[in-house]
Amino acid sequence: MAGRGKSAVEYDWLVVYNLASGQGEISYQEYSSGPDNDKHEFVLPSKSNQEKRFLKKELVENLSIEAKDIIHLIFNSPSEILAMLETKTYDGISKRKIKKMLRGNGWSKLQIQKTFFELNQFITELERI
Repeated sequence: MAGRGKSAVEYDWLVVYNLASGQGEISYQEYSSGPDNDKHEFVLPSKSNQEKRFLKKELVENLSIEAKDIIHLIFNSPSEILAMLETKTYDGISKRKIKKMLRGNGWSKLQIQKTFFELNQFITELERI
């Protein structure tokens, strides 16, 4: 039974997250308090914030195919390709070298610019959550 106010919102997010992620139901403990047992609290088995996990998952799912391709390139490429993209100056992956590789693979300058703008917005939103 769902509660009112904050308890209801937390329970609703739990239900939405479970349905969206295909995990089915997650066990929880429901406590009633107060003289008329009208206040309900739900205690989840972990301390993770289901709402934040759901929002982050939603952000990732809403990325364009191009943005996902760049993320895949950075995180799933063989070491030989990553070595080509590294910069010794900043000890990391070079955005300039990624752009050059994408141009070599037929991406337009506008497409690259829009995708990097989308990735910047994505990172900003992730940091807010």
